[in-house]
Amino acid sequence: MGRTFGIISFIAGLIAFSAGWALTWLLSPWGKYFPYVLSILAIVFGILGIVKEESKGLAIAGLVLGTIALILAIVLALFVEGVIAGFIDAIT
Repeated sequence: MGRTFGIISFIAGLIAFSAGWALTWLLSPWGKYFPYVLSILAIVFGILGIVKEESKGLAIAGLVLGTIALILAIVLALFVEGVIAGFIDAIT
């Protein structure tokens, strides 16, 4: 199998971490799920790559990127929700 899981994990984690934020706003309404899906894919393939492959470098990098991207996506979603709720309360 080679490094397939590691490469998939790294690419998904890199896209989720770097471009996921811009694509979230451009692909509405489905775009808001884009970073979550890619982050979870990066985490799953990263774990598979660590368990099943001999070369673990890309799998670990994808796992780390996917985890950071998922945490940032959740924090950003909560922040935006709080800002919107505060704005609505200020208007009414």
